[in-house]
Amino acid sequence: MKVTSTLTSLLFVVLHASCGQSEEEKAKLQQQQQAREDSIKHAAEEETKSKIEAKQALQDSLQLTTTSLSVYQATLMEAKANLEAARDKMNSIKEFQLGRTPSEREEQIKNQSMTISSLEEQVKELEKKINETEGLVSQLKTAVQNSN
Repeated sequence: MKVTSTLTSLLFVVLHASCGQSEEEKAKLQQQQQAREDSIKHAAEEETKSKIEAKQALQDSLQLTTTSLSVYQATLMEAKANLEAARDKMNSIKEFQLGRTPSEREEQIKNQSMTISSLEEQVKELEKKINETEGLVSQLKTAVQNSN
């Protein structure tokens, strides 16, 4: 009988232990699972927020660069107009003018040539800036499209 009683007790202990987790263990596991889910949710929200901020920064850069491009283009048009006016003035200087000495004529031509050279350099620089800025605008547009 003692053997039967011991076996019964041992069987009861084994069955009780194998019945599953206690309420404390279940609550602890549930808290751990909830903390894990909250952490994943928070990380996803931060990633989404970061992507939105990055896209906004790209759009802001694109807008600023497009504005700069417009300013460069307007400045280029003005510089080309000034260059054309300087060339017209050079043609006028080269024409005969009553009462002007040959040395005055050469001095005027020299000064006007320097003005024209300066304007030509300004036009080249602006065209270079415009080309660079157009490339940057293209890159930014691609980046904005890829950020979707």
